[in-house]
Amino acid sequence: MYYTPDPEYMNPPSNQWFGYQTWPMERLAEYYNDTGNAQAGAILAKWVSWAESVTSFNTSTGSFCLPGTLTWSGQPAENYTSGSTAPAANPSLDVSVSGCSEDIGVASSLAKVYEYYAAKSGDTTAETDAQNIIDTIHKFFADSLGFSAPETRTDYINFTSPYNNTNAEGVYIPSTWTGKYPGNIPLSSSTNTFLSIRPWYIGDPEWSKVQAYLNGGPAPVFNYHRFWAEVDVATAFDSFAQLFPSSQPPSGF
Repeated sequence: MYYTPDPEYMNPPSNQWFGYQTWPMERLAEYYNDTGNAQAGAILAKWVSWAESVTSFNTSTGSFCLPGTLTWSGQPAENYTSGSTAPAANPSLDVSVSGCSEDIGVASSLAKVYEYYAAKSGDTTAETDAQNIIDTIHKFFADSLGFSAPETRTDYINFTSPYNNTNAEGVYIPSTWTGKYPGNIPLSSSTNTFLSIRPWYIGDPEWSKVQAYLNGGPAPVFNYHRFWAEVDVATAFDSFAQLFPSSQPPSGF
């Protein structure tokens, strides 16, 4: 079976994203809360302690920091064979953290890890961490459409990048292929860009910010309302209320 360490996307490498830690750990925490499985609890205890050491939330200012980039080094200690004893502890496989991210979707997923783990284990620190996350999001990141945080995006530069051997962000069209995109837009292996085959983006009310960036100005800043992130926020709120019904919400909830 083909193996890639970055199964979702390559630029930037997807295994650098902290969300790929919180999502599976959230499912493991839900399983642990439902079953009390000791092995799951041991894994969570170790992971939660690490997560607490590399994240921070300030309920007074609204600032928070999740790992911006995870950098991996080393290799697993051994190949695991079905039916054998538990896998090795992988002492030669390490991860380091750099930079900060304010991704409220990932933060909400992290909150749910803490919530489900705390509800079963009785870890009051994890419970407090979870409440700090959802309190911060509710107080500082609510808007008329849901919840969002401003993001500076430099990848809009790829809107006008051609495809070549050094830039994989352009639009790849085989040189022997011709045709038209919806809207009767001709396709060419040598001239098409992401924007040239999607000219309707220019009609967006916020397009001027992107165009200014393409002209050499600063990278645009937008508040994105991604469906998955909105769901993670909502379910983090709901899960806390279900798991800790006696906790008092902060003013304004």
